[in-house]
Amino acid sequence: MVSKEKESTSVFCSNRGMSHDLFFNIFELVLASIILLALLYFINDISEQTIFEKNFMARDLALLINTIYAAPGEVKYNYNENMEGFIFDFSDSKVEIKRKQDDESANVFYPFAKTKNIPFSDKRLNYEKEIVKIIFSKSADSVDITKPSTINTDIASSQQSKPRAKDS
Repeated sequence: MVSKEKESTSVFCSNRGMSHDLFFNIFELVLASIILLALLYFINDISEQTIFEKNFMARDLALLINTIYAAPGEVKYNYNENMEGFIFDFSDSKVEIKRKQDDESANVFYPFAKTKNIPFSDKRLNYEKEIVKIIFSKSADSVDITKPSTINTDIASSQQSKPRAKDS
């Protein structure tokens, strides 16, 4: 009689209990694999987005403009980054970075400080396919942002590739 009570209280030690335990283990493995696949899908989706890159460049450029404003005298700075496919809008005391194919909610902006003594010329720079630089320049009376022309860079690169004549 004691053995029957012992068998009925230990359901998990019987064959039925072993099958329950096996099903729970299989369910846990399936659930863990679903969570792992969802996490990998999320990481892949995030890596294809450019929100981190846009956020970095917006903050970096705004800090650079603040630094150029604070620098004494005249300053010229060449900003070299991979800017392919981005549109830069420097207006209303903020740097806004977007892509043509993104919607408005994916735009990233970061503010910078302008002074009334030195005017800032608002610019919109578009980098479709080229990987070039942004030139920041500060003179006594203004801060300006320009995109170097491709003609000047083509001429400079062709002059560097030509062999020099030997001096006689």
